[in-house]
Amino acid sequence: MINKPDFLHPCLVLGTGFHRWVLGESMAGDFRPLLDWNELLLAVACEMQVPLNRTDHNLALHWEQLLATARHEQGFDRRPDGRPEKPAVNQVEAIAKKKAADLLSKLNDTYPSNSQRAVFPLHARWGAVVSLNFDAHWLANHSLSWGPLSKDSPDLCSIRGKGLALRSELLRLNNHVVLPHQNSIVRRLWFPNGFVRYPRSLRLGLREFGFQPVAIHRAFIALKAFERATGSFEQRYCFIRAGLEGVSTLNRFFVEPKLPLTWVTEMLYRPVCFAGTGMSDAEAGLWWLMVQRARNFAGIRPEGRPPAAILVKQDDPRLPFWRTRPCGIEPLICATWDEGWEQVLSWGEQLPIGTTHS
Repeated sequence: MINKPDFLHPCLVLGTGFHRWVLGESMAGDFRPLLDWNELLLAVACEMQVPLNRTDHNLALHWEQLLATARHEQGFDRRPDGRPEKPAVNQVEAIAKKKAADLLSKLNDTYPSNSQRAVFPLHARWGAVVSLNFDAHWLANHSLSWGPLSKDSPDLCSIRGKGLALRSELLRLNNHVVLPHQNSIVRRLWFPNGFVRYPRSLRLGLREFGFQPVAIHRAFIALKAFERATGSFEQRYCFIRAGLEGVSTLNRFFVEPKLPLTWVTEMLYRPVCFAGTGMSDAEAGLWWLMVQRARNFAGIRPEGRPPAAILVKQDDPRLPFWRTRPCGIEPLICATWDEGWEQVLSWGEQLPIGTTHS
């Protein structure tokens, strides 16, 4: 077991609240579809000439209503025999996702990506960034090639060939953007809900949110198989550090078994901080993962467990819930967002980070 805390570089999990902080009140009005899924759905409906009202309820379910309405309202296509035919719902969804991606992509040119706030996720302390948003406008001046980790990325229990929905989950699990290196530490940016450059990958509806826990479970099974194959905790920890951070002094551990690298791997083994996201009940997949994470570290002394935190404003109505520390997630309570994001950075900087482990 670990004699002292010696953590990996932490994982920063971003939501739309990050964009709100970067843009501030003065610019927020110009970026409404980026900041508010309600606005995005309404904009997509407008583009498709489909009537849709604003909702205060489940937005993922509202997307499904948009698709059903669009299919009903869309004109008929013609089959080869001349008979009229309605487009299938999945065809309507592909069109809607493309329009959503186009709407978000148009905002890239005017996003203040060079501002001091926008570069927050590029701080050297972060070992990985998981964006629950669909874009990386704050990374506009860097390469945004969203590609697989390697040609031999783990199959994750044969997800391939199990239908379009699960193949899309494999894309979201394995694909990443390489962030600029800091101190020779390899860092990755992940998009569990899809990336605007691949419109079909966008997770907008309740149907696709329903597939997420299944895919996370598959990734988790692959990780448990890896753990069982690596023997002692000490050896496993060296494998993990070598696989996640590419520590050159641990090259001897780049042998079988290979660490199955996904965003699930990053969040399971690293300290995690949620910022700009309220982790709503709709995020069933993330909650499942955090429960499994807590169970995974239950046998380790509390001071040796990679910590988890979430940024919460003091007037948030869910603050009493966060004070219960669900899944071990500690609330970072702030009066203002400027103060809050400073707390997030301070939290990351105070963690005892190691570069070797013996």
